[in-house]
Amino acid sequence: MRLLHVADVHFDRTSRWEETLRLTQEIVEIAEREAVGLITIGGDIFERQSTPEERNAVAAWLEDLATFAPVVGVYGNHDSPLDLDIFQRIEAKHRIIFAARPAVHVVAGTAVACLPWPQKAQLLAALDRPAGVEETGAIASELLRDVLRGLGERLAAHDGPRVLLAHAMVDGSRTSAGQPLVGLELSISLSDLELAGADVVLLGHIHCGQEWTLSNGAPVIYPGSPRRTAFGELEAKGAVIVQLEKLAGVTSIETVELSTTPMLLIESTWASAGEGLEPGWFGVSGGDEAAVRAGAECRFRYTVAADYRATAALAAGAFRAELLAAGASVVKVEEQVVPVVRQRDAAIAAARSLSAKTDAYWTATGRELEPPARARMLAAIDELERQVR
Repeated sequence: MRLLHVADVHFDRTSRWEETLRLTQEIVEIAEREAVGLITIGGDIFERQSTPEERNAVAAWLEDLATFAPVVGVYGNHDSPLDLDIFQRIEAKHRIIFAARPAVHVVAGTAVACLPWPQKAQLLAALDRPAGVEETGAIASELLRDVLRGLGERLAAHDGPRVLLAHAMVDGSRTSAGQPLVGLELSISLSDLELAGADVVLLGHIHCGQEWTLSNGAPVIYPGSPRRTAFGELEAKGAVIVQLEKLAGVTSIETVELSTTPMLLIESTWASAGEGLEPGWFGVSGGDEAAVRAGAECRFRYTVAADYRATAALAAGAFRAELLAAGASVVKVEEQVVPVVRQRDAAIAAARSLSAKTDAYWTATGRELEPPARARMLAAIDELERQVR
């Protein structure tokens, strides 16, 4: 059994629509080329409640996929209630299943335990008593573990490959920026996932591909999103092929990269002549001429001292135009301003009158004035200050 797993496609007519259609067609070609026997989708088919155009595109995609193998998917947190149910009515060569509730489906000789996006409110609704605010988190987590135990009992009864397919937040997951995600409402630990006793855990929700291994040897896999849904997702994008054996479990995992539009983060600092350097950019990093020529989406992030913002903004606009002329499809400019802090001269700060401050300023800045002229000007400043008062 060769299994193809994808997640987090986020069909969205307002965001990279043509690329989404192209990449989902690549996934169909992978299913055909790799002769897969089962296709799993880890949720977030849509970005939000779907439109007719988005539903038609998904229906065509699923029908193409089901030409080569059965399709089993779960609801993600971006998928609206009932939005995916209609696709189960598609008259395709193979079955199309979308689970809105926890369930086990036996497809192509493989038992697939489906866990759609777990919601605390739904789990707590199963209680026969009201729960206090302080205890809801712990109770919801234990109820979720009960769900996983129940799915595990049904998987254990199957004499063949066993898969847990879930749209969930796993503790310790990291984002595309490399930062771990913490403090979320309801997450699942690796030890929780072990309760299902699956040969492999296939996930959706995190757009950065990553893997773990459970104590029983079962791999836990986020395939990542097949397309970039936002700036910052600079890593390669793709789908995952899993080789499953009846007795040996998972014998191989392969990531198949998709031809996603390149995305670059270009960073630099603006230097001015006043800083002892020739005016211009220095320390430019993240540029890739080949990627720019291939139509990369670029973010140009630069740092500039507050005194030179206007000059740097003009230069940044010119650099943006150069990137677009070189082939970049999108260039977003992001300014990071460094405040300029100047220490006040101690003598100026200590002076009490305006004339005394002026005299201290001339001394601090090396202003040379003839004594008579200096005295006349300071006397005039004293008179001005007196009149104002």
